[in-house]
Amino acid sequence: MLRKNSLTLIAAVAMVMTGCSKPDAPKQVFLDPALAPLVPNDTTVMVGARIDKLAKTPAFDTFSQFRAVEDFAVQSGIDPATRLYQLIFASNGKRGVVLGRGKFTNGIIAPDLARKGAAESHYKGMAMYGDEKESMLFLNASTALLGETSLVKAVADQEHTGTLSAKIAGLLPGIPYEAQVWGVYGGGDVDVKLPGNLANLQNVLKMLDSGMFYVTVDTPARDAQSPDTKANATKAYDTKAHVTAVGTARTEESARDLKGALQALMALGKIAGDVQQNGTQVRVKADLGL
Repeated sequence: MLRKNSLTLIAAVAMVMTGCSKPDAPKQVFLDPALAPLVPNDTTVMVGARIDKLAKTPAFDTFSQFRAVEDFAVQSGIDPATRLYQLIFASNGKRGVVLGRGKFTNGIIAPDLARKGAAESHYKGMAMYGDEKESMLFLNASTALLGETSLVKAVADQEHTGTLSAKIAGLLPGIPYEAQVWGVYGGGDVDVKLPGNLANLQNVLKMLDSGMFYVTVDTPARDAQSPDTKANATKAYDTKAHVTAVGTARTEESARDLKGALQALMALGKIAGDVQQNGTQVRVKADLGL
């Protein structure tokens, strides 16, 4: 089974990759129409996950341990495998908010998280749980926000008026519809704190301009999901996560440095894959066994 650290590394490497070229795809990535208008106008980094699609793969246990998924599930009090559909993390490089779509109620306006110890309040008539620092706000029975309280309120205020920057919007067509995890980077500083050797990604960011990545995970064949074989589905099916990231460095020299840095990071994480450079563009492809 893929170690969580390895998957975290490839996701981090892919997130900071940049791309102006767009891989051929019949349809671009699915962006929930209820979430798209909530993305803050100053977003430079956006990462999305189709939780409903990932839940159908043997890789779900691994992905469900990612902090954004875990935090959203805990704070909302729902089972992510059955009631969480899509998550989007949007950041301006300094602070971010998680947007979520799912089934957050069983017929009432919002779940009674007060019973679980969360402080309940209201913002413009909408149920909010948390404190002055961090809160979860339910816009309706299927849409919720999680993050710094001040930012959550600001996002709620811009509902239906958010507009993606031209750079971010221009990268989305390069991500295929079937992508279960994806991300785009529109340039600018990203103040991220990564542990250990992952801190080297800060140096990688300095070489980049804008970009995208996406991940697709194999889904077991229908017969592998039948009651007779489900117990052995993960073992019998060679499940892989297919990672693609395309990036453009600011100069060809930076692209060469970027290629070397990515090769070193992949070697460090023991990740099998290929890194190619063409002018200022760098492309990464990797198949990860789960």
